[in-house]
Amino acid sequence: DHDVTNINASVASLNAQPGNKSDIKASLDVLEGSITAEGTLDLTPLDLELNLGTKDLSVPQLSPYIQEFSAAKIAGGKFSSSGKLSINEELKFNYSGEAGLSGAVIHEPNGSQALSVASAEVKGIDVSGLSPINVKIADISIASPNVKVIREKDNSINLMTLAEPGKKPAA
Repeated sequence: DHDVTNINASVASLNAQPGNKSDIKASLDVLEGSITAEGTLDLTPLDLELNLGTKDLSVPQLSPYIQEFSAAKIAGGKFSSSGKLSINEELKFNYSGEAGLSGAVIHEPNGSQALSVASAEVKGIDVSGLSPINVKIADISIASPNVKVIREKDNSINLMTLAEPGKKPAA
């Protein structure tokens, strides 16, 4: 369960007259952080331009959603992003922006720390199209990575346990 609070949304002058742009604003608090969207919408022809942002979303609160795919335990981290989303009448989709992660910590299933990163930034993200989808990234930078690699007596590597599926969350 995740509390969603401080939900605010407004749409001004919404109608289907050609060329009429409506102002859109929305925000909410979730995962100990916030999500915002602000921009314009023209219904005829369809033209959506939104500035999207996330700030300090708690990554450990997302652990239950990855348990089915990975035994990794996310113990720390905050996610933030900013970008622009565009969709037009031909349903052409484009997103450009950047994203960052700070204080990320991942534990092995046994609870010992497997890796940590002081910060990671992805800049120049450009995603377009839906089928096929095109993704371009200009720059990825990682500050102060710390990875604990252990070769066990059976020659297995501890980090491989992170790739194994974890327990499915209780329904």
